[in-house]
Amino acid sequence: GCPLAPASVTTSFSTFGCEFFISYGMTECCGKISMSIIDREFLRSNNHDVCLAAMQTSGRPFFLMDVKVVDLKANAGSHAHENGLKEASRIPRIGEVRVRGPTTFGGYLQQGDVQLEHFDDCGWFRTGDLATVDSNGYITIVDRAKDMILCGGENVYCAEVELLR
Repeated sequence: GCPLAPASVTTSFSTFGCEFFISYGMTECCGKISMSIIDREFLRSNNHDVCLAAMQTSGRPFFLMDVKVVDLKANAGSHAHENGLKEASRIPRIGEVRVRGPTTFGGYLQQGDVQLEHFDDCGWFRTGDLATVDSNGYITIVDRAKDMILCGGENVYCAEVELLR
């Protein structure tokens, strides 16, 4: 689920000349949530750099999956980028990936007391993965929510600290 390095994409593409993609998923969703497959129309309508950047993401959601990225720094219940990830801010915001759909599990066996940790009030499964969304609806997994640090009342993500180095 992590971003693929531009050098790896460029080398692979120029060496093999074949299409490839990154797949993001988890067992709780029967394996697949999104894929970075670039369709022919997208390839024709965008320049090389835009296509290269899209191939390095965790992709766009599968047709049957509802995916949203919830901004954890905003007020509880405030959602950035909902339902198919159609909207994206100009400055990528990090949020938690939440999913629902026919391939998403209903809960952990004999662990009813922990279900609230894993599902929000509307039944969306909380993946625990943190991501950004670009203007084309491609998500990029950047971190895990459990790695988040509370500092002075603010949520600080490990990925943000790494960017400051």
